Amino acid sequence: MEMRLRPKSDYLHQSDWEELYILTKHWKSDMEFYSDEIDFLRLLMDKYFIWLIEGQNISHTKELVQKLSSKDQERQEISELIEKHLHHLEGLLKSTSTEDDQKFRDEHAELEDRFTDFVKAFMSTKREAFSMTEHVMESEKIKRLLSAN
Repeated sequence: MEMRLRPKSDYLHQSDWEELYILTKHWKSDMEFYSDEIDFLRLLMDKYFIWLIEGQNISHTKELVQKLSSKDQERQEISELIEKHLHHLEGLLKSTSTEDDQKFRDEHAELEDRFTDFVKAFMSTKREAFSMTEHVMESEKIKRLLSAN
């Protein structure tokens, strides 16, 4: 399933700078939210770390921690690109020149694709982290029930 925020029509080429600015501000806000999400997942992993590093969980935990770090680095890079993009848009909003029009719209499309790819990959990593901690919580719950009997 291809997830795109931009309709498949000629939206990108028909939108004015203000509409693209609003969309880009939305991306910036989303990236700030993903930063909070990554922090939460790290806290969750820290809370269950002692159980996550037991036996068969250790290699999967290392892999997941690396994925989270990679996603955070990617989020930072995209956030910086979004910030530069916003500054460029601000300049275009103040200018009447159409000199960079096509180049800018192409860059906008590339940034949107990168943002969308990040979101899809992050959601997968998030599901994996929740699944892993849920498995650990369930196994610990079973251990406590068995030890209580």
